Amino acid sequence: MYALLYDDHSLDETYKKVILVDGTREESEKVLEQRQKGMDEF
Repeated sequence: MYALLYDDHSLDETYKKVILVDGTREESEKVLEQRQKGMDEF
């Protein structure tokens, strides 16, 4: 199982927000690529 985590680089905050959980690494990497492309538009 693979998880996509949101990391805001806050060292005071030890808990991280889980954005997505996938069954395979390939699925997780595909979603991550799509998410990064969407963020590049801003």
